Amino acid sequence: MKYCAGIFVSTVMLLSVALMAGFSGQIHLIGTIGPAPATLLHEDQSNLLIVGGWDGTLRCFDPFSLLEREAYLFSDSPIIALVSSSDCQRTFVVAEDGIVGSFISGENQKIEFFYDAGSRTGTAALCEEKMILLLGNFKGEVLCLDAHSAELLWTRVIHDRAIHSLQICERTSTGYSMSYDGTLSSWHLEDGSIAWKRTVGAVRPGMMILPERGILCHTGEGRQVFFRSMLTGEVQEEVSCGHEVTVMKYVQDSDLLVLGFENGFIEFWKTEPVEKITSFKAHEERLVSLDTSPDGALLFSASSDNSIGSWDITSMEPRATNEGHRWHISAVDYNEELKILVTGSFDNTARLWDLKKKHCIGIFEHPGWAVTALAVNTSGSKIYTGDARGLIKTWNTLGGFVIAELKGHADRIQALCLDKTEKILFSASRDGTIRAWSLSEGEEMKILTRGSVAVNALVLSPDGDLLVSGNSEGEVMIWNLLDLSVEGVIARDGSRVHSLAFNSTGDVLAIGYSDGSITLVSLPGMFVKHDIEAHESWLSDLFFCCDDELIVTASQDGNIKVWQAGSEMNLLATVRGHPGGVRAVAYVPEYSAVVSGGGWLDSTIKIWSIK
Repeated sequence: MKYCAGIFVSTVMLLSVALMAGFSGQIHLIGTIGPAPATLLHEDQSNLLIVGGWDGTLRCFDPFSLLEREAYLFSDSPIIALVSSSDCQRTFVVAEDGIVGSFISGENQKIEFFYDAGSRTGTAALCEEKMILLLGNFKGEVLCLDAHSAELLWTRVIHDRAIHSLQICERTSTGYSMSYDGTLSSWHLEDGSIAWKRTVGAVRPGMMILPERGILCHTGEGRQVFFRSMLTGEVQEEVSCGHEVTVMKYVQDSDLLVLGFENGFIEFWKTEPVEKITSFKAHEERLVSLDTSPDGALLFSASSDNSIGSWDITSMEPRATNEGHRWHISAVDYNEELKILVTGSFDNTARLWDLKKKHCIGIFEHPGWAVTALAVNTSGSKIYTGDARGLIKTWNTLGGFVIAELKGHADRIQALCLDKTEKILFSASRDGTIRAWSLSEGEEMKILTRGSVAVNALVLSPDGDLLVSGNSEGEVMIWNLLDLSVEGVIARDGSRVHSLAFNSTGDVLAIGYSDGSITLVSLPGMFVKHDIEAHESWLSDLFFCCDDELIVTASQDGNIKVWQAGSEMNLLATVRGHPGGVRAVAYVPEYSAVVSGGGWLDSTIKIWSIK
């Protein structure tokens, strides 16, 4: 029997948070994939490589393997500076929003609030001799804090625009700052009074002091590096590089100046006389941070390509790398049989991850085209990927090679779904069609279409009898897979359908819309159980878990939410974990964890415990 229903939109008031059996009421970050580096620092006391992320997350890595040990949510804005204090065994973590944290390593490792600067902050430095913390903000001010008590000691306007670089010479009690106004200043640590100021045209971060030689080194307007007297600011020497310098590090014990470039190269220079020793390709994109191990044997590098690396300073050979996707995530799926995570990205790849080590074990490429959808068979032996031009590839998972290519769609693949026999693949596209493919023949079987409206979501019922699709005109279509006929339509005006999910018994269908709302519909009667405003932006993904007691939703508003899925739909917990929005989520039963993939300009993957 065929049926059709129009949804009567009612608003269910969000109730107060209620704890359920088996759920603590909190979502905890337990790991990440992709270091998202904005800055890094080797913490000597605990022998950790600490990475401050552009996603506001602080990550701790083993400095030898570069495997992640811990991760902490810190801020909604990028972490722009890490400065370490050896005497009190803590690292100051500075975010662009002006929040300063104190990371304490060791047995009771934690991060605590330290200070709120109240304005956007661009850089920081620490004077250990005086135990003062210096912050340079976007107003051109330097703030001086007592590093023990967080008392503000003084504030002084040094520049007309934002400060991007700070350095401290403890021997002379002098501070140096560079600004986007093109000036370089020297000032006294006691009160911030200016000793000298020079117009240098340095509008990019990059400054180091060579204290034994009394030399200050910094970037220039183009590809120059300048060496100036710390006492007078006069230029002593100028060298030209082949590309723009984006970061620098001075290794005092070996008198090496290490330069990182916008093209991903690293160069080693002697400083007396100034001379390039060697260069090598370290990353695919610009360098953002450099540091060394205490013994000077290892160089650590971070890049905007979402990777970090370690290098032998003597041989320049790589020791270890850790990298994530280079562009935002389009899809995530977890295979219980092989215990692997599969992700798709707009960086033109799908990747396999060892979830325990948070390490990439396979890359599948769509050269020149974003991977926009994926599916994995039950055994994990095959992966199906769809891209932005409409091509679908079938991959051998372990071998990493293409088995078949399925061509027919004229626009981006939005969703992929296997039937219960795993012999038929369904694909949904922006071209307005759903296509059924015979995987044994590698050919198209049938085109399911309803106009030219983009189809954004697909889901198969647990019994395998129904395929449900959702499009950009707010239509949810229920297809009978016996004859591929339409059994019902759920219509809603004014909102696009972005996500669909069944509960384990197949009698409840969850629908996520572009206005951030979620609707639960009982089948087969198509009775609306709940319809609530769940998020402030489009609801990108959702699923049922924990014996259908919970629903997890994700949105472009950056939030992941956990809901009670009973007679009443109560919000139990919320976490904001992706500044660029959340594009996709998946459930990992063995860890009681949610894996989330970042949306626009957020290429990170995060792992959350919902125990």
